[in-house]
Amino acid sequence: MRKCSIFAILALTLVWIILMGEVSWQNVAIGLVVGMVSLRVNTIFFNIKEIKNVNFIKLAWFFIWLFGKMIVGTFSLIKQILLGAKWGIVKERIEINDEFLCSVLAMSITLIPGTVYLRFDGAEISFLGMENKKTSGFPTAVNDLRSIERKLLKMQTNIAKETNKTQAT
Repeated sequence: MRKCSIFAILALTLVWIILMGEVSWQNVAIGLVVGMVSLRVNTIFFNIKEIKNVNFIKLAWFFIWLFGKMIVGTFSLIKQILLGAKWGIVKERIEINDEFLCSVLAMSITLIPGTVYLRFDGAEISFLGMENKKTSGFPTAVNDLRSIERKLLKMQTNIAKETNKTQAT
């Protein structure tokens, strides 16, 4: 069993426990069984190749980091609103190649207060950004994008290194 399968089963079990509203050994056992069956059915009927190369342990830590970034972004947004804010469309080139990680980037940029994902044009992302009226451009929104991109690029680079190691052996 691969690491991503274990992570997926644990995540599905956690969702099951949340939906059931009670933590008991019966709910944990049923959640594990339902998670394993769901994962098996999905691998049989759906050929999802783009997420097989993602390091799910690092992805879990990424979402914890993102939650902290959202909290900090909330206070920054409040400050921008109080000082007077402006909105505008920001277009930036990104270096992420993996389609799944591009989707994670788009969702993550929307979760940061003051930025809303609009679309991808090849290797360019467009999003709505908010900034203080006195500041030229949208440096806060671009910095948020770059910090998310750096985290995801580390994940993508590590994936490529792991793939090369397995191919070499």
